[in-house]
Amino acid sequence: MYRFSLEAGSIVEIEVDGSFESVLSLYDDEDALLMTDSTVRLRSEEGGDYAVVVSGDSSDSYGPFSISSKNIELNDTGVLVVPGTTSGWLQSEPRSYTFTVSENSAYQIDVVSADFDSVLVMEGPNGYYTENDDGGEDNNARMGDLLVPGEYTLTVGSYEGRQGLFDIKISSLDIQITESDTLSLGSEITGWMSAGSDSYSLEIQEEGEYQIDMRSLSLDSVLVIEGPDGFYAEDDDGGEDYNSRIIETLKPGSYQVTAHRHPESEAHSGVYSLYAGRR
Repeated sequence: MYRFSLEAGSIVEIEVDGSFESVLSLYDDEDALLMTDSTVRLRSEEGGDYAVVVSGDSSDSYGPFSISSKNIELNDTGVLVVPGTTSGWLQSEPRSYTFTVSENSAYQIDVVSADFDSVLVMEGPNGYYTENDDGGEDNNARMGDLLVPGEYTLTVGSYEGRQGLFDIKISSLDIQITESDTLSLGSEITGWMSAGSDSYSLEIQEEGEYQIDMRSLSLDSVLVIEGPDGFYAEDDDGGEDYNSRIIETLKPGSYQVTAHRHPESEAHSGVYSLYAGRR
């Protein structure tokens, strides 16, 4: 057991390095257990005395170890730099931030945390609203969209109600929206769905097996293909990361490829891509 004190508002990270699988248990000054993990991070709201206990995760876990702690400094002002990265701390309530977009542009926004499953909500001009839970890697939140000028609010939350450290990363996306309603084999179309659905024509010259993909970072994509002789195919999550993919044998003729968003999707608008090719 190791005892230490923290000032109000300070954030500490404690880690153990050793030859065995270790567990850290954190207690307050009344010996109430606050958390147990391989690495513990704590923000002391009012300051006080704490204790951390190092143990093995089983009766066979023992040996030498070193324990280290460090204070974490945040650049959290509540206002986000675009593009840029801001580090923050989530306590018991969701944390809100504002940022300003000066011109029409596409952005990707990530909330990355090793402490909790992040949830992200974004609100903006003209009733704009979108949210995401697991759009990024390792259950982190991610969204990408074309944003119009104005002030936006980002709200970061935890799916499990946990606390911890997180980073908000806003990146500019170099996206050129395709000004065409024709999907050509071997090429990719980039679209922006603002409402309803978008349809594209696809010409098949030779019978064969074809693959059509719809991908999006923010939309829950749904893909529909209609063609000759009553042909109809639809897919929701057949691709990677819950994206849509249709693999079918298509006969020569004219087809209509329609990009939808799932009716239960919280994101009403977003950037997506369509690709069609022969397998």
